[in-house]
Amino acid sequence: MRTFLFILISVFSVAAQSPATVTSLKDAEQLARNGEFEAALKELTITLQKAQLDQAESLFISRVKYDIGACEFRLDLTQRAIGHLEDAIRSANGYYPKAFYALGMAEASLKNWPRARTAFLTTLKADKTNGEAWFDIGVAYLGENDLEKAETAFRNAIKYGTRDAGVGHNNIGVIRALNGEMNAAVREFETALTLSNGDLAEARQNLNFCRTLSERTALVAKLEFGKRMGETNE
Repeated sequence: MRTFLFILISVFSVAAQSPATVTSLKDAEQLARNGEFEAALKELTITLQKAQLDQAESLFISRVKYDIGACEFRLDLTQRAIGHLEDAIRSANGYYPKAFYALGMAEASLKNWPRARTAFLTTLKADKTNGEAWFDIGVAYLGENDLEKAETAFRNAIKYGTRDAGVGHNNIGVIRALNGEMNAAVREFETALTLSNGDLAEARQNLNFCRTLSERTALVAKLEFGKRMGETNE
């Protein structure tokens, strides 16, 4: 699962918020970085109340709502997270690439593929070299069964340095195999295994199937797209 960053960014004027409010946000973000998401969420709720009383800058409010949404997502409160992330974007006058990326991840976790795709595309408008956003929009395209766009997205993810390049090569290999291009598929699976130091089980299994099976119907049943490294089926 892709995680969200909790780092206080100085994009707002500290003078517009009381010192107590700024301290509250810093404390909450430190709790989140430590993985204490329930405690962080409680502190962020207090932070938001203080910020509203301060009539804090909209960018500060946006940051707090983003953090709330990120904590809720990590606590599997996904629908609530989506609401706060959308609020964060509105408070930032519609420009908050990190919040759009987080929103895409939340929508993807619910398999709301069109909404996830839209959020990731907005992230990419701000930075076309975001390899992680390219990877995740590739997953969204797979969810929509648009294999051509998915392959393009995974190739861009690899080009721009996604941390899951091995999984990207595996997924491209599956698409190539489904198109009947076995030699190209084998090369992709071999690359996936090399990049994962042999740990990507899907790539190993797919490679073995491609070497032994030739009928497309069998491949449809046997080949597996890869997940983010470290993800489970839970």
